[in-house]
Amino acid sequence: MAAAKKPPHVLMVPHPAQGHIFSMLKLAQKLANEHGIAVTVANLEFIHRKIAEQSCGTGIRLISVPDGFESPGDADDWLKMAECLEKVVPVQLRKLLEKQKESAVGCDGEGHDQEISWVIADAFASGAFVVATEMGIKSAALWTASMDNLALLLRLPQLIEAGTIDENGFLLNNLESISLSYGIPAWKINELTWNSPGAPDDTQKFLFTRFYINVSRYSHLFGCLLVNSFHELETSACQMFPDTLPIGPLVSEPDSRRHNNNNNNNVVVPAGSFWQQDSTCVPWLDEQPPNSVLYVAFGSITVVSQQQFSELALGLEMTGKPFLWVIRPDFVKGSTTEFPQGFWERVGCRGKVVGWANQEAVLSHPATACFVSHCGWNSTLDGLCAGVPFLCWPYFVDQFHNRDSICEAWKVGLNLEADDETRMVTRSEIASKVGRLLSDDTIRCNSLRLRGSARDSVTEGGSSSFNFASFVHRLCSLT
Repeated sequence: MAAAKKPPHVLMVPHPAQGHIFSMLKLAQKLANEHGIAVTVANLEFIHRKIAEQSCGTGIRLISVPDGFESPGDADDWLKMAECLEKVVPVQLRKLLEKQKESAVGCDGEGHDQEISWVIADAFASGAFVVATEMGIKSAALWTASMDNLALLLRLPQLIEAGTIDENGFLLNNLESISLSYGIPAWKINELTWNSPGAPDDTQKFLFTRFYINVSRYSHLFGCLLVNSFHELETSACQMFPDTLPIGPLVSEPDSRRHNNNNNNNVVVPAGSFWQQDSTCVPWLDEQPPNSVLYVAFGSITVVSQQQFSELALGLEMTGKPFLWVIRPDFVKGSTTEFPQGFWERVGCRGKVVGWANQEAVLSHPATACFVSHCGWNSTLDGLCAGVPFLCWPYFVDQFHNRDSICEAWKVGLNLEADDETRMVTRSEIASKVGRLLSDDTIRCNSLRLRGSARDSVTEGGSSSFNFASFVHRLCSLT
């Protein structure tokens, strides 16, 4: 009798940023928990140190890859990071794959002693696909942002050839925007995916030439291209590239716990968080009235000036609403965080500040009324899956297009406009938009409709469920 075929052993290579790692680990959990596939996740050393003690579940092993950094600050230097990803990582991955092929690595009974048969890497990790191809190992790319933004990057060669943009990503011929399709919001000249507003042109050139152009340049090496989105959300972009596999939303239980208070305390904490999550958020939310709390969170990278921080605090005060505000230690640029004088005496217990939160649990809580967000893609999906309206405050790169999708295409949020003179979002703008958002029945209905679409896409028979099952079949049949 022939021996039963073993599930594959997959090596996963995330891009070293918080949002990318969240998505990759959620994919790892789906593969391991739902299909018994052995997964090894290789992170750079400085990332591994942050998450090594976390439990990702049975069948998943976290390992480190040398990053070559000489000091902790090197990880914040974009040039050193790019050189690490281009030169150090491919060499280390090759050594890892060769070592694993020669002998059992981590014989733990969970399949990690098997030879690695697939590499699933972030779409930005071009070196991983080069190594996998040269070693004859099947590979798949994971795109962790929107399908719209992926469509833009895959169209870059044609846009350069047509003279729409130059080889450094700058718009030509006095164009003010790029439009790919009627169904996709256009990208404005100063809000392209590789833009960093306020930064010099060299920064845009760096992001474009060292990261964004590589997605299209190396896409021929992708055995398949997985996308953390779903067809019903970004139909036009999905139709432009029908060979992609939208398998999202990659969130915990996207049919989730909205309007079900009893289950919130059982939410699984997402693996891969760089900061310790405050466990007091849900108990505090339990004490608030339904649909009353403003959840304010700007992700892992956004920074603001002390003046803008104070204006935001005063805006939250002006709303008169309860608020849960996530403030990282490095959220305020170049200074310690200082609240306006008398702020906490006036706000009292209706305000709560934490360093980091289990965002899915907060957004799915029945007390949460809206999400003041930087519009990062993970946060966008979290809000959509919970059916919570958005107040949009993007910071850089793809977040501007995500805002346009939220406000213009899906109509589930409003944009916070900066004052023309001060370039700040004022307290009155914040209070006014909160009032408008919470009284807008159309936005609320649209939010609940998209929540239903997100849930349906990942249930059996849904578009993302079908795509994921198709990918797993391919992954196992080629082992």
